[in-house]
Amino acid sequence: GLYDLSHPIKDFKQMFENTTSDVTWGIKDFDDLLGGGLIRGTQSVLLSPTNCGKTTVCINVAIQNILKGHDVLFLTHEDLDMNIMAKFRYSLLKMSKSEVYQKMYPAIDDQFFSDVTRINKLLMDHLIYVGKTKSFYVEDVIAEIRVRIEENYNEKGRYPSLMIDDYPAKLQSHKMKDF
Repeated sequence: GLYDLSHPIKDFKQMFENTTSDVTWGIKDFDDLLGGGLIRGTQSVLLSPTNCGKTTVCINVAIQNILKGHDVLFLTHEDLDMNIMAKFRYSLLKMSKSEVYQKMYPAIDDQFFSDVTRINKLLMDHLIYVGKTKSFYVEDVIAEIRVRIEENYNEKGRYPSLMIDDYPAKLQSHKMKDF
């Protein structure tokens, strides 16, 4: 429908008033503004300048949905595989990197070990992580995503509720090689 742009927030809310979703941004006010969360089958794009925290936001969105029992496909095109997974763990532990290291050395206490074990299981059960894709071509990445989704479905009998592509701007297309 057509919306009167003289009241942008009211009109924005009206666009989504009949939608409900259990897939969330993890930010209550933002989810409320969107009628309850992300709308299944649609794309949401988060744009900002470099080093503004997009990856952190993406990780937090993934975590909020993993905690709700959703499977999340998280895709990155960076050389940061270990850093990304560490950020997932730090965020779930609600600790900084230095706090985690303080808990680990000189000896790990039983509660911390139990928390880490629980978090690793949660991530294994609900995170489909595709780190540093083998190719920067969209067609190859889509094929890789299909394989990972199929593997997850064959193993767990379910599809991901959410796919997050962190830094898709690096992708190119075979069809546009000459540009």
